[in-house]
Amino acid sequence: MKILVCRNRPQKGFTTGCLLIDGLFKCFTLEDECRDVKIKHETAIPAGTYKLRITHSARFNKPLPILLDVPNFTGVRIHAGNTCNDTSGCILVGLSQGGRNGEWLGDSKAAMDVIMPEIQNALDDGEDLEITIRDWEL
Repeated sequence: MKILVCRNRPQKGFTTGCLLIDGLFKCFTLEDECRDVKIKHETAIPAGTYKLRITHSARFNKPLPILLDVPNFTGVRIHAGNTCNDTSGCILVGLSQGGRNGEWLGDSKAAMDVIMPEIQNALDDGEDLEITIRDWEL
């Protein structure tokens, strides 16, 4: 399974995008703003490829996908949320988006219900999962 987050050009305070699994659109994404210098709880992770696992999140008290070995970040997860106020460097997902520039997500829990079984099934099948985060292209 190939998981890809394609980011759009960042806006002031947030970054939108979409998540694809094996080339198929699954949901929209919302992250903090992409920055050259990290600001704690206000910066999206660097573009790149990261190992992906599901572990228990103490913050959310349930199993969630976690990205491993992200430089200068810890605890980066994929989870439900509606605005960049709901993320601290994590990737939020939703089935709809709105606002003038897509600054909020809707149906976020439903998006998690779409992607979690696919990720879990791949892990259960013994796949070594990775997620690639790709920045916008000019």
